[in-house]
Amino acid sequence: MKTNFIAILMMAFATVSIASDMPTVSNDKSKTLTIAASSLKGGTIDITIFDAQNNTIHAETIKNEKVARSYDVRNLPNGKYVIEMSNGLKTTKQNFEIYSSEVFLDKNVETFYAPVVNVSENFVDVNAVGPKAIITFVDQDNNLLKSETVTSSTIHRRFNVAKLPAGIYTVSVNTKEKSTSKTFEKK
Repeated sequence: MKTNFIAILMMAFATVSIASDMPTVSNDKSKTLTIAASSLKGGTIDITIFDAQNNTIHAETIKNEKVARSYDVRNLPNGKYVIEMSNGLKTTKQNFEIYSSEVFLDKNVETFYAPVVNVSENFVDVNAVGPKAIITFVDQDNNLLKSETVTSSTIHRRFNVAKLPAGIYTVSVNTKEKSTSKTFEKK
């Protein structure tokens, strides 16, 4: 119980620090989107613009910049688009629509968090935001050792790997929006 509380508390602190580091998107209804990265304290933010068919229109990485960045979208055809920003742990998605000579930015911002996997000598800890995660363990020959589906709004699982023989293993965590894998060596 104490371990779960500590894990939840750590995720809450991480969420607060991640939330303040994400840029914001705005527009003045002209065919320009502005991304204000003034709160970016370090690291990088990957910015991707997708069309309605999920084709990548533009992708770039902002590194340690504390300036606003404008994107002229006047050459894009009328339609629906998504701008996605990710710092590796947190991803935000915001829809926008180009119509005639204006850009309409949806005020709703979807936020997703990547699963976090920590490996110690005898344990693998998995933390994720639900509602569902599929956790798998494979050996170096890609043989499935364990597969578990967890359904919960917050997922905190600890796996005891003390009895595994020496070797290379990979744990994968797949949620609806994000996936992560971590390879570790058991000596």
